[in-house]
Amino acid sequence: FRVKNILWLFKLSILLEQAMMLYGLFLLCGKLFRHAATRFFVCLGLILSTVWLLQVYWNFRIYYLLPLTLYLLLRWMETSRLRDLCLAGVVCVFSLVGNIAYFGALYALLLFIFVVASFLCVRPDWRAMLRPRRQDVLWLLLLLAMAGLYLYFAAHMLDQIHSCPENRDPG
Repeated sequence: FRVKNILWLFKLSILLEQAMMLYGLFLLCGKLFRHAATRFFVCLGLILSTVWLLQVYWNFRIYYLLPLTLYLLLRWMETSRLRDLCLAGVVCVFSLVGNIAYFGALYALLLFIFVVASFLCVRPDWRAMLRPRRQDVLWLLLLLAMAGLYLYFAAHMLDQIHSCPENRDPG
């Protein structure tokens, strides 16, 4: 690449991450709230409370795709389509890339609590969930491939690092 201004690329990536969070929150608010004004003010609060200068400390990368994941999980419970569940999984795995590995366990706990609480309210059609369509298999394969790649890289990320305590001879 012949990029001269790396700071511009960083600002663009932060802007895209904020746009993805805003999009996910907009969709999630559409499921949770009746009035468009509520959706507008929640999204406005998100945009006005995000300090993009501090994003270099990676706190935003932890949760920026969480509203989109929650929306897709709610849509899966309402429609009983395996595609929505797999897409939620793909978005969740994608959000873990570039973060510290233990965030995966925190995501799993948070999403488990959300799904259990949502099952009490939504009452999904279990028979439709257990009958996947042909195209759902492709989404499931994509999810399994992404999760497998993430787990492989997470398991081997420290393979080439050799650490010796100070003043100790390793051999």
